[in-house]
Amino acid sequence: MWIIVIFMFMPSDVDQNALLVTHLNDQPLQFSKIEHCYEHVTKNLDGLKVLAREHYGNSPIAKIDCVKKSTEV
Repeated sequence: MWIIVIFMFMPSDVDQNALLVTHLNDQPLQFSKIEHCYEHVTKNLDGLKVLAREHYGNSPIAKIDCVKKSTEV
């Protein structure tokens, strides 16, 4: 499965510089194919930027990417 991660440009003393996008409208947001993930990013780019600003204020976005979800053992 693939998930969306928003990477931020943050000062080096900040512990977390990425936001995992796990849900949309209270529903899990994950994709079986990377292509579907990038399609969602493209269609929802403005909303993803708003989400990043809600969590990180005016810090600039480094990139929005799709990454393989790790499996819990």
